[in-house]
Amino acid sequence: MAGRTWAELEAAHGEAPRAWIDALADPTSDRGPPEGETGLALHARLEGWLAALPDAGEVVAFTHAGPLLAALRLTVGLRAAEVRPGGVATLRRAGGAWWLAELRVPPDLP
Repeated sequence: MAGRTWAELEAAHGEAPRAWIDALADPTSDRGPPEGETGLALHARLEGWLAALPDAGEVVAFTHAGPLLAALRLTVGLRAAEVRPGGVATLRRAGGAWWLAELRVPPDLP
């Protein structure tokens, strides 16, 4: 999927890319794009990364919508959100619990 537009993926694979995205969004799925992570592997990788973050201070991460949505699902249980390029999610951890402090969606571009 890397380096290809959605139109290119659909032209080459029909409806399959939508199923790949749906599988990646499912933390229990053993499916995903060919030669890519499964939903289970993606969520496990992000869970490990989240657990390794320091308890205090700030961490800035730049990522695609899929990992951001997975992190929101793992931390605050948010199962759906509109995430576009340039969006910002601010999470805070206190007492072992995660809090969504802000979810900013950029304005539509002209």
